[in-house]
Amino acid sequence: MIAAKNDDPEALVVIGFIPWGDLSCVFGGESPNLIGFVDSFGKQGVKASICEPDFGPVFASTIETIVTTCENFDPPG
Repeated sequence: MIAAKNDDPEALVVIGFIPWGDLSCVFGGESPNLIGFVDSFGKQGVKASICEPDFGPVFASTIETIVTTCENFDPPG
C-alpha cells in the first residue's frame, strides 16, 4: 500500500473496524495487534468498534481526514 502512495505512509488513511471500545458483539476482548496496526498510521488511523450498530457516523467523521490526505498526496510521476 505504501509503495502505491509514493512510499509516503502519510498518504494513507486506515479505518479499522476492530474489536475495540464497545466489545458487546465479540468474544475474547480487544485485539492489541489490530489496534497497534491502526495506531501506526497516526492521525490517519481511525479506530472504530466492529460492534457499532451503524458505520455511517464513523465514515462521516473521517471524511475531513480523507479529503486532507488526498489533497496533500503527491502522486508519483
